[in-house]
Amino acid sequence: MTETAITDTRSSATRFAAQMPRSLPGYILLFAILAGTVLYPMYWLAIGSFRTEWGDWTLEHYREVFTPFYLQVMANTMLYAAATVAIAVPLGGSLAWLVARTDMPGRGVVKALVTITFVMPPLFHALAFVFLFQPQAGIVNNLLEPVIGLRPFNIFSFEGMVIATAFGLFPQAFLLIEAALRGVDPSLEEAASASGASQLRILRTVVLPLVTPAILTSVVLGLIEVLAVFGPPAVIGVPAKIFVMSSQVYIELTSAPPRIEFSAALAVLFLQIAILLLVLQEVLLRRRSYVTIIGKGFRPRLTRLRGWRWCAIGYCTLIVLIGLVIPTLILMLVSVSKVWAGGLSFDNFTLQYYLEAIRGDARAATGLTNTLLLAFATLAATLAVGLPVAWIVTRQRGLGAKVLRFVAFLPFSIPAVIFTVGVILAFINPPVVLYGTLAIILVCYFGRFLPLAVQPLSDSLRQIDGSLEEAARVVGSGSVRTMIWIVMPLLKFAVFSTSVMIFVACVREIVSIALLYSPGTETLMMTAMIYWEEGQIQLTAAIVVFILFAVAVFYGISRLVGSRSGIRG
Repeated sequence: MTETAITDTRSSATRFAAQMPRSLPGYILLFAILAGTVLYPMYWLAIGSFRTEWGDWTLEHYREVFTPFYLQVMANTMLYAAATVAIAVPLGGSLAWLVARTDMPGRGVVKALVTITFVMPPLFHALAFVFLFQPQAGIVNNLLEPVIGLRPFNIFSFEGMVIATAFGLFPQAFLLIEAALRGVDPSLEEAASASGASQLRILRTVVLPLVTPAILTSVVLGLIEVLAVFGPPAVIGVPAKIFVMSSQVYIELTSAPPRIEFSAALAVLFLQIAILLLVLQEVLLRRRSYVTIIGKGFRPRLTRLRGWRWCAIGYCTLIVLIGLVIPTLILMLVSVSKVWAGGLSFDNFTLQYYLEAIRGDARAATGLTNTLLLAFATLAATLAVGLPVAWIVTRQRGLGAKVLRFVAFLPFSIPAVIFTVGVILAFINPPVVLYGTLAIILVCYFGRFLPLAVQPLSDSLRQIDGSLEEAARVVGSGSVRTMIWIVMPLLKFAVFSTSVMIFVACVREIVSIALLYSPGTETLMMTAMIYWEEGQIQLTAAIVVFILFAVAVFYGISRLVGSRSGIRG
């Protein structure tokens, strides 16, 4: 294609994009939806932190935040986040290097299993590690006591909370760093090798500096994720009287009376920490160039491990066993046991808890119904708004497109617990009162998961030549008709893959639902948490096993469809 043709095509795409939406009301509608579901809660989060429960202005909440107890909560949170990331990022990064840059056998299997671990429910590792390392009845302690005469492990500790969280977080680092490693130009490594550098020196001085952005992103996103993680702090931390931000906000909101405004002050403080982390990341990445892809194709240079291949396989196997296989087997074992610490035997086997979850307990049925309603409603809303936003973000370069993109992705940079507190404050008072209903959960889900729709749809729209849309306009097709008959068929695989990811995110969500639910609005994941608090251990395990298999199947279908259509996730 000539340069003139390329210019004409881009000009056509730009002219057509200027008509989407074709009128000011279309823009106003999109901005109103995003403002009402994203900016409005953030406004109320800031305002609410300076108000009393009667509406008077006050600084008392911030004074209390800096009292010794809450300073200890802040210290616990930061240490918890730092320690978790310090374990998770090296774990994920080492596996990423072995999968992306070595000749280790079974690399595809390792990547698939780590990816499945990434979408496991938040309670997955916390519950499994409790069953394994509980001090009085943990399976590992029961096995070791006859041999060494003591029970060496106690999961109800700061270290236990960190390890359980790290094994749920390392797949995020793996996926980010693995993608970056595949993009490193092998000619740089070949030049270093030709100059006599060892493999270790090439890794240290060439490869690692070039994937610094991915490593920094893994660290920052990991810290933000841990600020909001709820499963391990609730299941492991609270019994050990170790409180972090997410568990303390939950306690404040479920106290009598709920301390919503004080929770806002606590959330605002941690929001500043999240913003500082993002700014620090941006400053560090601006100091140098990390460009290695210059327009020519290449294949990653694979390091020959020789005799170390089997050590690498053993290392990856161990991580996958601890992160996925053993926790899954333990939860399955507990879910079919009459006595959860009674071991594996025919006399201890039962399907009672699965039958109870399916047809014998009204709360489980309500939880399943609410989960499906919220998942499908969130899916419909995020796609309906996400597609036009993605279109504008992709096809336009004006200020409006930049603002839309910023607002749509804002919740992605905010810890979930902070955003959820803002939603509570925004919709607990007039003019729009939604608290105590499924609608407030839907609003929260929509705001939080909209980026999951906008990003992949934007990526796919960039692959569609704008001349197709221009041709439809020339023959008289309107924007909506062009979207339905031209664009949507070309996006069908991306839409399907995105739909599955949003559905999975809704099914496995626990942070927001723990803060928003009221009797009758709990989801299946929250129902499992309630059963756990009531001491119904096997029933909790049965529901979590059901959820994790459903999540794995849906995600597997998404990956399969994506691979067949050329979509990379």
